[in-house]
Amino acid sequence: MTNRFVNFVKISVLTTILTLTFQNVHAATGPNILGGNEAEGDMLEVTITENGGVVPRKWGLNFGSTDVFDWQRIYYSIANGNGFSLWNESTCLMQGGYFTAVGSRTITLSEKATGADGSESITRTWTGTGGTANGIVVVETFRLYKGANFYVRTVEIQNNSGVNLENVRLYLGGDVYFSGGDSSYGDINFADGAVYCYREAQIGIITMRGINPLPTFYHAAHYSTNGRDRVTIGNNLGNFSHPVSSGLNTIDTGYYLQWGDRNDGNNAINIPYGDSFTIETMEAFNNQGSLQITSSGVRAAPASSLVSYNFTMYNMLFDAFSDENLAIELSAASQNGWLASVNPVTVNLDGGNVVNVTVKALLQE
Repeated sequence: MTNRFVNFVKISVLTTILTLTFQNVHAATGPNILGGNEAEGDMLEVTITENGGVVPRKWGLNFGSTDVFDWQRIYYSIANGNGFSLWNESTCLMQGGYFTAVGSRTITLSEKATGADGSESITRTWTGTGGTANGIVVVETFRLYKGANFYVRTVEIQNNSGVNLENVRLYLGGDVYFSGGDSSYGDINFADGAVYCYREAQIGIITMRGINPLPTFYHAAHYSTNGRDRVTIGNNLGNFSHPVSSGLNTIDTGYYLQWGDRNDGNNAINIPYGDSFTIETMEAFNNQGSLQITSSGVRAAPASSLVSYNFTMYNMLFDAFSDENLAIELSAASQNGWLASVNPVTVNLDGGNVVNVTVKALLQE
């Protein structure tokens, strides 16, 4: 059985040609860094830390500039970036990165590997060494495809503790930062399992999405209130957002995803002894533009399959006084000549609004 990758949607919009000036050009080095070489077409640099964090930077326009590109920070904490927190009932088993280190555990990184498709990957393993974390192993794999504006992260929680784990909660996220300032709007796209933050068309948009399974709770509002504060005590996030449609100003934003439900047994995650639980996520970073598009990342399916692939489109033309409508024509094309279609084929999208579109493709041998 042959696996084929789904191709990307093609959007017909008016674009402007820019003369670009590059500064601080460098090639990222180190065994824990994915990408980071803009001369070879990398759009991202992703550092996997030994303290449990993920620190991405994107290649994009400097704030306030129309022609100067540089590496842009994504999180307020340059050292910790995106954090990780794992709970069982009322006990934090292990956490790190953006969240204060808890639990008796060791963290090890694999050597960076390069796939046949040019992608780079690093595996990070958390091993519980005592107390409630004893026998718990978490294996994270981070993969960055050449030239992609997103990285994919899988998290596998292995229960070798000798007892069943009940009411497990997993949290990922952190205090986001945009070039030129530490404030933004935040919103939730439940259909896509995503939280996203944005400020204006010149800055772009960042998105964290739970691909499989979908998250249980979402937060895209103040980085601390109802966000980090809830994670640090293991409470449910509660689906808070701070969109431009609220009519409020931008705030110091953070975004987080949660799997598992502390209060509802029907949505609880239970991991029997000897079993495991796995999630897959992606984090994407778009540069400037009035129309922002994010995808569900790279996917594979058996040949002869009819697959559906979701894209999310954002109209970034908004301000305190007026919004601008975008009339967009859509078409889908396959690099391999497979049959492809998009629905809808036309979209009228008001400023500050979001729409989901679906691409279907018939994969052939």
